[in-house]
Parts: sequence; C-alpha cells; structure tokens
Amino acid sequence: MVINVIIGKVSIHLYDQNKFLKTLSIRAIVEFFGKEYDETKVNSLSDYLKKISQENNIEFSKANIVICETKGELKPHLYNENKYVKRLSTIELLTAVS
Repeated sequence: MVINVIIGKVSIHLYDQNKFLKTLSIRAIVEFFGKEYDETKVNSLSDYLKKISQENNIEFSKANIVICETKGELKPHLYNENKYVKRLSTIELLTAVS
C-alpha cells in the first residue's frame, strides 16, 4: 500500500509485488483498522505526511509512505519518490488516522 499526494490530494494505492491493483479510499483504510471515519481523518493524514516530509527534508509531493509486510507484520516506511528514507512508527501513522 502506498500513501502519497497526487495533485494536492492524499491518495492510497494498493499494489501486489509492484503491480498496481486499485486505489482505496481513506474511509476504507480507517474502517479496516476498526475506527469510525470522519473527514478530519483526511486532514490528519495529510498533516502527518507534511510533518514527516519536513522532518526529513523531502518535498511534500515526493513523499510516499509504503506499508508492506515485513517478517509477518505490516510496517510503514518513508520514501522520497522511489528512494528509501527510513522506517516509520506504526503507532504514529495509526494515530494520524484515528
């Protein structure tokens, strides 16, 4: 799963081994984690992406959060376009959408 900004809007895309499957709504992601959706989730996720972009000197439009399975666990990672930057806190990401 890749979270990024396309034309100023937060987007979530699902991939399988680098093959694009579909675009997901933020509502679907929030509800997957058992939370109740409201529009503030979109702003919170956008604010989180802006924050980590600034902290890591990445242009906002080039920041990607990639969530993938690592050793049987889903873990988020930050990329500057396609270049790996660092692993992110799962709790911070979940807090941004909850």
